[in-house]
Amino acid sequence: MSDLRLDHLLTYMPGRNLDDHLAQYRSLGFEIDPYHNRVSPGIETGFVRLGHQSLEIFAVLDDAAFKAQGGKMPFDPDLRYACRPFALGFQHPDVAALQAAMIARGVAVPEVYAVRDAHTSPDAPPTWRYLILDQLLPGLAVFALSYGGAPRIVPPVAGANGLHALGGLILITADPAVHAAAWQHLLFPDARLQRFGDAVMLPLPDGVLWWLTPAEFAARFGRADVFPHRYGEFGAAIVTGAGHGLTAVPCRLPDGRAAGFVPARQGDGLALLIPR
Repeated sequence: MSDLRLDHLLTYMPGRNLDDHLAQYRSLGFEIDPYHNRVSPGIETGFVRLGHQSLEIFAVLDDAAFKAQGGKMPFDPDLRYACRPFALGFQHPDVAALQAAMIARGVAVPEVYAVRDAHTSPDAPPTWRYLILDQLLPGLAVFALSYGGAPRIVPPVAGANGLHALGGLILITADPAVHAAAWQHLLFPDARLQRFGDAVMLPLPDGVLWWLTPAEFAARFGRADVFPHRYGEFGAAIVTGAGHGLTAVPCRLPDGRAAGFVPARQGDGLALLIPR
């Protein structure tokens, strides 16, 4: 299980102009991938880079095409109109092995499925393999993926703002202990949860996950959004780097570490926490 690594967050943006939305991030010093990914007719995504990781932003270009998806994940109207991060992907070298390990522990998990992009030969390995875990965990839609059957090798990219990695998340829930235990049991059974008052922290091989109550999140960071859907517990993305040019409010994590909080301003719900 320790082979899981943070890979990317998913969110929806308001409006239809993906280039303009990504330009807002570029103006804040982020590096933007130069291409869009057409995930379905009338639906495209763009990528904001954070070192090896990224934020994937969904834009609906055609309402009829979106409706034709029938509301299946991730084409759920609740997710679209909430406009806040709703899913977290972990990279794994071999999601079939991950699935087998979970089954050996008595966990009922779905089948792995493979996807090829439009430019991949039918004889080549699938571009992506997915293990979807969104029905097994509270708060976010979680999935594991393998790139071409092996770890993806992508040069780390830091933008002008100096942010170079996704280092974890802060999630908001009325029951931090229960939700944190569910994630730990399924994904990182060898990790040890740490408690700081009502807050709970789960150390990851490449980062950390926090669960805070709405009251504690609001007290530390100034605002705790209501939960607009079942995958609505996202509070902030923990990112590492300098954060040049970003206006960050000084704050502290429950373990006492100093940080800067950058509220979401682009309409897609991405708030940032930059440890100092």
